[in-house]
This record gives sequence, structure tokens and C-alpha cells, in this order.
Amino acid sequence: MGQDNAELIAEARSVLADMETRQEYDDCFARVVDALERVTPRVVTEVAELDALPLESVIRWDNGVEYVSAERGYGVWMVAGSDNNLDSNEVTLPATVLFTPTGKETE
Repeated sequence: MGQDNAELIAEARSVLADMETRQEYDDCFARVVDALERVTPRVVTEVAELDALPLESVIRWDNGVEYVSAERGYGVWMVAGSDNNLDSNEVTLPATVLFTPTGKETE
């Protein structure tokens, strides 16, 4: 999933060391914020957010169990590697979005 946090911090330090103007600083800060938003997992807190996720999205509850969106628009979630299904309103929230087929885990 791209750079890890240590790489991002090292890159930011390198860029900061070379800055000479306020505009360069502002540009760097915007890049760091953008990078952190890309690596920070999205957390859904409402059933409507679950139902809006694309088919085959993967979420994780706080208990560590992972679920896969089985039928978009029907709010059905399957336990990964199991035949168990849950409706969206049975999913314990908040849940972390681990994967979406569109690559928008952080939006």
C-alpha cells in the first residue's frame, strides 16, 4: 500500500531541510497531509456507510474478525473464510475499511 510511515517521515525531513521559502514549506506540509490521509485507514461508523461500500470491500471489526461485502445494495457481509453472513445492521461499528476494489480505503 505504498510508503510506510517511517519512509514518509524521512522524506518529509529531507524536504524540510532543503526549504528556503514559506511557499515551499506550505507545499511540503500539504504533501505530508495528503500522504498521511492515504495511509490512514477509513473507519465507518454508520450502517449507511457500510451499504455504500463497493462489492467485495473488506472491513474489520474491533474484535479482529474480517468481513467481505457479498451483495452490494443488500447489506450482506460474509465472514472471511466462512459461510456465515450478516446484515449491515448486525455489524458491530465502528469498523475499519481494509480494502475496496476501487482503492478508496481512506476516503
